[in-house]
Amino acid sequence: MFRIMTHYLKAYKWQVLALMVFQIAQALLALYLPNLNADIINKGVASGSSSEIYRYGAIMLGFSLLQVAAAIVATYFSSRLAMRLGYEVRRDYFKAVEGFSLQEVERFSAGSLITRATNDVLQVQMMFYQGFAV
Repeated sequence: MFRIMTHYLKAYKWQVLALMVFQIAQALLALYLPNLNADIINKGVASGSSSEIYRYGAIMLGFSLLQVAAAIVATYFSSRLAMRLGYEVRRDYFKAVEGFSLQEVERFSAGSLITRATNDVLQVQMMFYQGFAV
């Protein structure tokens, strides 16, 4: 599977890099939110300062919106890469089937070839998508 990934992902190294950047940004923003929550409690609630509560709340809202934006962009890149890889795997599969000899064509039924072209490639495509989205 690793060989397949590296073969098909060579052409998309910038998209993979962008995906990784947005996933890291999303994770870092999510990890910072509890610190902001602690600041609201420690600096706002404990001291009774509603202005501090509103200030840290606004910062927390901004970080949450940035996290959502990073998640949306990461999901976009993930789905785009997975769909593109699925297209290329299907294209290569079709080229391979076109090169079959008459004996190979008789050995595989049309239904088997169609099932492989749809189900198997879809499974590879979903594996890529879920792997990218994590």
